[in-house]
Amino acid sequence: MNNRTITVLGGGGYLGSVLCRQLLREGFYVRCFDLFIFGRNSVKDLATHPRFTCVWGDTRQRDAVRRVLDGSDAVVHLASLVGDGSCNVHPGLTASINCEACHTIADLCRQSGVRRLLFSSTCSIYGGSSGIVSEDSPTDDSTVYTRTKLAAEKIFLAAKSDSFHPTILRLATVFGTSPRMRFDLAVNIMVAQAEVRRSITVFNGQRWRPFVHTADVGRAFIHLLRTPASTVSGRILNVGSNAMNFTIGDLGRRIGRHYLDLQVDEAANQDGRDYHVDFTRIEALGFHCRTTLDEGIREIAAYVREHRPNLAESRYNNGLTTKEKLASLLRTKKAAVVWADEADHREEVHSMDEAA
Repeated sequence: MNNRTITVLGGGGYLGSVLCRQLLREGFYVRCFDLFIFGRNSVKDLATHPRFTCVWGDTRQRDAVRRVLDGSDAVVHLASLVGDGSCNVHPGLTASINCEACHTIADLCRQSGVRRLLFSSTCSIYGGSSGIVSEDSPTDDSTVYTRTKLAAEKIFLAAKSDSFHPTILRLATVFGTSPRMRFDLAVNIMVAQAEVRRSITVFNGQRWRPFVHTADVGRAFIHLLRTPASTVSGRILNVGSNAMNFTIGDLGRRIGRHYLDLQVDEAANQDGRDYHVDFTRIEALGFHCRTTLDEGIREIAAYVREHRPNLAESRYNNGLTTKEKLASLLRTKKAAVVWADEADHREEVHSMDEAA
């Protein structure tokens, strides 16, 4: 796959902006397709790279997707609303982006001769589970987020053929730095709060989560792109490490080792997720995570010390940004959703009447 063209849908996001850089370092040609609702700064420094192309667009716009897929060898699909905070703001919008667009993407991949598609799903679909869960375990579709992710998985798997090979990657809870940084993820926000105010709150401390670093997520996508299509076609793979399952209480204690004066409070909330995940299937394919939780903690802490982010800013939080975008549209009473800067994209406003 080296020197071939990979289209990254959602390439300007938290994971996409990391993956684009990794693909370029590995010699691939990269097309980044994104609505850039968090701005273009995440890929701004790549603008002059000879193997990088940046395209503003919406995965629900058939013509735009067709153009970006033309000549692509493989697609990594990261373009979705992520997390309960974002998905609950407007379930209709979530369904149109997270599910309905997948029909278009799968159809156009096959029409354009794209043989490989890697879809980013989530281990959140295991919900509140007892025992260790694998790719064959029951799933939970009780939230808008998990329901739309599961629906998208089914769409891509149903599109599998002799010439089109989709693979589903169910990601563990991601942590680590990115050019489009987030502080609405468990490890990231807890480390940031420890660094800024020397106190953290551990919610639901007995519940399990698997964790994976941003760089390891990117490495997993690249590893699977280089794995023969026949080996991973139509397969579901959990992405993470068996050594990186921790309770939230364990996470708090790990962070506490880095801050001797840290105050740790315990509380409960409505989050019912509780899953200890098995990653044997992807490890059997030769992929192993490299970044430990402690290394990630040190990395995030260094980022906070250097950049001094305002943790309350919406740009670090997917749910808050989604709410702000929709609130702005409601104030102006527009019959469209603009997921980018209007001044830059006046001609690219798309109707959202069907998703309303």
